[in-house]
Amino acid sequence: MKSADRAVIRQAEAASGVDGYTLMKRAGASVARELETLAPRFSRIVFLAGNGNNAGDAFVAAAQVDFPRVKVFAAQEKASYRGEAAAALREFGSSFDFEVRETLRQGDLLPGDLVVDAILGIGFHGETVRAPLDQWINFVNASRLAVLSLDLPSGIDADTGIAAETGAVAATWTLTFGIPKTGLFLNDGERLSGILHFADLGFPQIGQGIDLYTVAEAARDLPRRDFDEHKKSCGSVLVACGSCRYPGAGRLAATAALRGDAGYVTLASQAEIYEIPAALLVRSISGASALKELFAGHDVLVAGCGWGEQSVEMLQCALDFPGTLLLDADALNLLARHPEVWKKRENVILTPHPGEAKRLATAFGITETLPRCELALELAKKLHAVVLLKGAGTLVATPQGEISRNTSGSPTLATAGSGDVLAGLIGALLSRKLSPFTAAKLGAFLHGRCGEIVPSGLIADDLPLLFGEAFDAVRRHGISMYPVLSYKF
Repeated sequence: MKSADRAVIRQAEAASGVDGYTLMKRAGASVARELETLAPRFSRIVFLAGNGNNAGDAFVAAAQVDFPRVKVFAAQEKASYRGEAAAALREFGSSFDFEVRETLRQGDLLPGDLVVDAILGIGFHGETVRAPLDQWINFVNASRLAVLSLDLPSGIDADTGIAAETGAVAATWTLTFGIPKTGLFLNDGERLSGILHFADLGFPQIGQGIDLYTVAEAARDLPRRDFDEHKKSCGSVLVACGSCRYPGAGRLAATAALRGDAGYVTLASQAEIYEIPAALLVRSISGASALKELFAGHDVLVAGCGWGEQSVEMLQCALDFPGTLLLDADALNLLARHPEVWKKRENVILTPHPGEAKRLATAFGITETLPRCELALELAKKLHAVVLLKGAGTLVATPQGEISRNTSGSPTLATAGSGDVLAGLIGALLSRKLSPFTAAKLGAFLHGRCGEIVPSGLIADDLPLLFGEAFDAVRRHGISMYPVLSYKF
């Protein structure tokens, strides 16, 4: 990132006289725009400005944000700042309430504050944060206030994602500039970065590795509805999910497929299903042969959610489905117990959570302790299937070695039935003729966006009701608020 920063500045200076300070002003303006979206739910914005250039971003943003109550606490006097941060103070320093703090104290942060973390930037590397900034970080965390970190949470190593032993900021949101930093997706960085937003400052793509799936890719991939569409042209999904022990799993997956834009959906279940949408077709099945009779007329089969102790014949039947197949939950556990029934086929998605992925790895001779990225890739290659490995930063891998990391989501999605909803949503996207890789990536992003819309108190039943808002936000390209490039790290 530092190399790219210097290269862009050199190119910009040669072409148009744009220098590093101009790029800082662009970054600060992007922070101000972000804050104007977040701030209405807060009573005050408090900037915490450290000693480096991250402080300059904060100074620009504090001057430009359209909000009545703004406070800046700085780690040093104005005269002590150097470089672009000093230039920002010369231009904007009279536009906000500036106060020096060696250590933060009781009353500096108040209930209702939104804290902007500009304490440390990508220059931090090491095991400890030096005093007094270590006290700032721990004071912010103890306040339990909402935090927007600039570039990455202070105290996180930008390369490794490892937090300082003295502590790192636990961010609610992180606005990263130019190019995402590897540390945002590794170790403590993944846990502490919160919801990621990206501000494009015009940096070129650098490096090779995992594609980050952001709102730009989601807006590109989301199918458009034609005015002359009808239910048959929108695709059909057969949901073979649920059991007497887990009757709700089928209802969740099938409802998600309906609300995910499938033309029509059939739920095939061994359980009695209650409180279902009127548009949902329900068929009671007693076993594999009854399921096979429903294959005709359906483009996609979603199978496994809530199966419980199902027979291996049911799995073998699902594998014979002629269209696109998604296997989730108990179908994957059944496969792990009977790997001998697996047969290489096209157009299949597996959606394991970490425990299911480890069981599959053991069954198919893969080292289960591999890092997440390698585990997803090995499973995809071994089973010749698209593998969606759930968790914070959901990964989607292909047999050809492609891998993508989702950038949406929140901890509220860690709730029973959430995975059933994801399976149904991906099934609907598959019915709209998206490839398995694209449908898995887009489904994970939209599902994650629903978790961002409702920050607390979410249950799986709520998720399909949020699809409309998530779809519309992507179509408006309004989730991240900035144009975003495709990045790799």
